[in-house]
Amino acid sequence: GVNIGGRADMEIFYRHQDSGYVGFRDRWIGSTKAARNAISPLKQMSQLRVPTFHTYSKDEPGIRPEHAKRLQRALKKHGVPHEFFLEAADAENDVVHERYRRIEAFLAEHL
Repeated sequence: GVNIGGRADMEIFYRHQDSGYVGFRDRWIGSTKAARNAISPLKQMSQLRVPTFHTYSKDEPGIRPEHAKRLQRALKKHGVPHEFFLEAADAENDVVHERYRRIEAFLAEHL
């Protein structure tokens, strides 16, 4: 699987959303902790069996750095094979091309 800057922890996402998105947020991810846990990638690690590739930017709007840190710890804890690529905050075209080169290499190896 490939994850490009995805939110990994729905609790972080829930707590740090702009108040203008509360109605959308509650409908999309749920207003209860149980609902958020049901869709949170971090809570699904024990079920994950395939290698995964994750790429995050150091300063991506709307994606807090904790998502990548918590995700990486959870993948290690559950023994899920994975790769991470952390991009510079001001990623230029060369960095973006490197991201896709790495994704292609990952997919070539694991498909």
